Amino acid sequence: MNIKNHEILHEISRGAITTVYKARHLSLNRIVILKVLNPQWLREQDLLKRFKREARISAHLNHPNIVNVYDFAIEPDMVYISLEFVDGVSLEEYIRRHHPLSPEQIVSILTDMARALNYAHGKGVIHRDIKPANILIDDNFTARLTDFGLASFQDAPGVTSQGQSMGTPAYMPPELIRGEPAGPQSDLYSLGLTLYEMLSGHPPFRKENTAATLQAVLTETPPDIATLRPEAPGWLHELTRRLMEREPRNRPERIGQLLDILERETDTSLPAARRKKRTGRLTITALLLLAAGVLYFFPETTPPSPGSPPSITDTTRNRPDTLLARSPEKKTALPATESIPAKRGTETKKSPATRPAPPVARTGALYVSCTPWATVMLDGDSLDVTPMKRPLPLSAGSHILELINPNYKSRRFTLDIQAGRTDTLNVRLEPNFAYLMIKATPWARIYINGKYREDTPLEKSIIIPAGRNILKLVNPTLGSISDTIHARAGEQLEKHFSFKN
Repeated sequence: MNIKNHEILHEISRGAITTVYKARHLSLNRIVILKVLNPQWLREQDLLKRFKREARISAHLNHPNIVNVYDFAIEPDMVYISLEFVDGVSLEEYIRRHHPLSPEQIVSILTDMARALNYAHGKGVIHRDIKPANILIDDNFTARLTDFGLASFQDAPGVTSQGQSMGTPAYMPPELIRGEPAGPQSDLYSLGLTLYEMLSGHPPFRKENTAATLQAVLTETPPDIATLRPEAPGWLHELTRRLMEREPRNRPERIGQLLDILERETDTSLPAARRKKRTGRLTITALLLLAAGVLYFFPETTPPSPGSPPSITDTTRNRPDTLLARSPEKKTALPATESIPAKRGTETKKSPATRPAPPVARTGALYVSCTPWATVMLDGDSLDVTPMKRPLPLSAGSHILELINPNYKSRRFTLDIQAGRTDTLNVRLEPNFAYLMIKATPWARIYINGKYREDTPLEKSIIIPAGRNILKLVNPTLGSISDTIHARAGEQLEKHFSFKN
């Protein structure tokens, strides 16, 4: 099977939006990763623009710690990106296999990523989805950054609007969850979470569902990394804390400062950073990550006329919400070396075969109306944010849909999409927050779950998550008061406190 100038060797993975192949680029005579947009999305202009932006941004970058883009095409019947094939594993997989990583290995990977981001930021590109799954470790133990599907140029209009979030929830900076624009410090925050995971073996924020994860990023403080890896250098502990500061102003201003810290500290605290010697060639295909979470669009406007109701099961009514993890994708072991047959002078040249048209997918469509707004998760992929501009084209069959808003209870449905039919789903989310009015004498700074909110006297109640909350009131002269508040969703609470002289 051939796709344009590529001979398909085998399929690596198939996601809701793209299918990823290992292929041979015939003109370049080299092995590549070919990421192909699934047929049902070919008429989605917003998605095509994002796909084109990913290719344009990636092709704009040429750095030894960034995966290269060789080719891309956007045509009426075919959309693809051809990327450099990296023989290795993702950092996510490497941590799983080799935890605990040594400080030298961690510093080596962190330095490679700092160099990649320093270069990208210098070109005006913000990655916006730094995480271990998007970092590849090749067989020379060099870290390579990939997946610029969410990246943006700093001087270009933003690709999100108020209330819309993009990225992987467990690694998303707080400012993006709040709907604020991304900047270089957003990448630094996600890199800090990645550093925490390299040290501890697990991400600092990963809860039972997406909404709980986003809430944790905004309000919770993970276990101190010094208690999890006490033998690691103290400066590495402090660097992790600084990169993970919730407020961008408290992080380093630019990636160059991180490089300066790494250079200074490795000269004094660690032995000369040494690359871990290969114990065997890493042979697992490392670009499975490209199939999922790379293309998102967030349109807005009016719904179409409702069709007949879809066959839908609301699974949230019968059991607690669970994180919509992607189904484990099949990993394909590759041989340590791959021989490419040499062309013989005596070979008869075959006339080029006509590429068959892509198969016509049997699709239906779904329009989702949700009050208030929600991120639309389909089969583990974030595809849209309500209000939607147009129905989502979906392959016929069963799908899992989840609607997420960090301040409301998430809803999860099992859909049965029928070919040739547009269905409408109307949903109202239930609040998952409470209102708290605080009166303090004489006055106090209010901290909820370790995060500063505002000073008393309050003009109106502040919103707090439903459940258990830790309240701390601080008066610089009179000391502090702590209290635990248990709040039910939708409840209005009022608390009075008085500082003693």
